[in-house]
Amino acid sequence: MLKRIIFVLSFIAASALAIPPEAEIRTHYLIASRDHTPLYSVTTITSATEVLGSETYLIQSTAGQRIVVDIRRNYASHLFTADYAVNDAKPVRVTLQLPGRGSTRSESLSEYRQHPELRDQDVAVTLEGNGRILKTGEKEWNAAAAGVRDQAKSIASSEFAAAMKPLSNFLGFAPFGGACSTYQFVADGAKCGMSLSVIFATVRPDCDFDAKFGKPCDSTQLARAKQQPKDRKVGSY
Repeated sequence: MLKRIIFVLSFIAASALAIPPEAEIRTHYLIASRDHTPLYSVTTITSATEVLGSETYLIQSTAGQRIVVDIRRNYASHLFTADYAVNDAKPVRVTLQLPGRGSTRSESLSEYRQHPELRDQDVAVTLEGNGRILKTGEKEWNAAAAGVRDQAKSIASSEFAAAMKPLSNFLGFAPFGGACSTYQFVADGAKCGMSLSVIFATVRPDCDFDAKFGKPCDSTQLARAKQQPKDRKVGSY
């Protein structure tokens, strides 16, 4: 279920950071085809506390198209919000209202373990873009009822839809999985995948790349980036 994906991935993202968990952590990746032809460059930016969490994906295709996925989690209000933007267009926003009473990440995870029935409750979904708003639910969406998917497609432009579809090939890989609970609502029901036709690798930090998206590295991140490769290895910065 959608809720299980959200909370398990949230737990992994918050627990796996080697740098202090409140810090903003960046990692730069290359997405390529199996024959090693580059497809996308991606920087992930992650931060997490017990109450708030965020993940941002800065994605650029080899053709120069820029995509930003900006995810925000609020464990106190149980709101999960993701903004998807292509180039300089205004974002399409997906908001999920999750059930439960926990006010922190740990409390919510514990609650879902103790009350598995929460996983079967419907999730309220709001899709916003181009001045339009669509309110639906996970169950209605999965049933493709009441023309809900056609309504969703009317909210985003054709350019937006064309940019979203190829992302399904790699969003299922762990470093990018935070988008999986909302991606289907902007991709006509397509699910995150791990295509056998693509591979990904951590590559050297690129603060110039990040700055192109209006997300410049801070002084600490710049210092970490300049220290790499270290012992012939690259990683978070």
